[in-house]
Amino acid sequence: MSQQPTQQDDNDIISSCFDLEQPRTKQQNINNEFENYLNDETKLKKNDDLFQYWSKHRHIYPILYTIAKDILIIPATNTCVERLFSASGNAVTETRTRLNADKLNKLMFLKKIT
Repeated sequence: MSQQPTQQDDNDIISSCFDLEQPRTKQQNINNEFENYLNDETKLKKNDDLFQYWSKHRHIYPILYTIAKDILIIPATNTCVERLFSASGNAVTETRTRLNADKLNKLMFLKKIT
C-alpha cells in the first residue's frame, strides 16, 4: 500500500523550503562590512602602514582586505621609466625594423645615463 501525502504534509514540505531564512546577499555583506569599517575606532590613521593594517584586519574585513590588496600591489609610476619607454618607441620605427634587442638595450642604456 502506498501512502498518499495529506494536505498537511504538503504544506510542511513547502514551508520547509520557503520559510527558511534566506542567506544575505553579497551586496548586503559588502555594505555591512563597509559600515562596520567606518564605525570602527581602530581604522586606518594617517601614518599607519597600509600593509600591516590590512594584514592584521583581513579576518574582520575580508572583502575590503581583498580590495585593498588588489590596489596596494600596483606600483607607483615612475616618470623616468615612462620617458625611457617613450624613447624606445621613438628608437624603433618603421625605418629601423632590423634593430635587434641587444642594440636597442644599449641605446636605451645610453639614453638613460644622459
